[in-house]
Amino acid sequence: MLERSKSAVGVVLAGLLPVFLGGPVLAVAMALFCTIGFLEYRRLAGGIGATPPRTSILGPALAALAALLGYGAWAVVAVVGGLTALGIVELMRRPNLDGTIVDWAFGVTGVVYLAIPTYAAVMLRQIDGEHGNGWLHRFSEWMPMPWDGDSRGLAWLLVVLLTTWLCDTGQYLTGRTWGKTPLSPRISPKKTREGFAGGLVFAAVTSALGFWLFDLGVNLLIGALFGVAIAVLAIFGDLTESLLKRQAGVKDSGDFIPGHGGMLDRIDSLLFAFTGGWLLALLIDHYML
Repeated sequence: MLERSKSAVGVVLAGLLPVFLGGPVLAVAMALFCTIGFLEYRRLAGGIGATPPRTSILGPALAALAALLGYGAWAVVAVVGGLTALGIVELMRRPNLDGTIVDWAFGVTGVVYLAIPTYAAVMLRQIDGEHGNGWLHRFSEWMPMPWDGDSRGLAWLLVVLLTTWLCDTGQYLTGRTWGKTPLSPRISPKKTREGFAGGLVFAAVTSALGFWLFDLGVNLLIGALFGVAIAVLAIFGDLTESLLKRQAGVKDSGDFIPGHGGMLDRIDSLLFAFTGGWLLALLIDHYML
């Protein structure tokens, strides 16, 4: 229990510190987290009988660099398309071509699964603009960073992170207390519909409070709906990784974090939440301000 508690504190600090610092610190952190995640994904794929190309591991780092430099969506297409081409070239050089297409498909999926959320998280943090809450803006200006603090991007990313984490907490608490009806017994037997509903409620409240606390200038009802959307994405991100583990016949994606399993076990919900959160934040800022 002590080891698990220490790991939990370490995970939170490792996640929040790069978020507050932003810029290249967050880009490097996201690239590192998702590269480790890709190594675990490749191990899971091996358990299913596939061997994705090694070149696919470059996806998160290239995506983080593209986001850090402020490149648009074309950069994501270039990363995914380029690594798709490199992957099939690598596999075509094998002496034995059996299973090549399956391995290639797993490689492409791995790039999409981990590179796009990396890009989205860094871009979300770099959303330009201010908000009504002075303390977060002052904090961003106070931080001794040679790059733009992007206080609105910090607010958006914090809302997505806290909403995802509190959704997970809500699922656990309500599921353990009232959970009776399985949500997806073939994929994750312990998850219940009651827990799912609790996660949605926790996420809606957390997001609405985040919109109010950071004064994003948007109606709190929109904040609650934003939280529900993030919760749905987070839960399906969790189920996606659970499906991978079930197919591979393992309990955890790895043992990178003592007492908590692998890196994918920690970021699975965030992978979908980052991507959806970034797109929704852009829509809200464009149409509702």
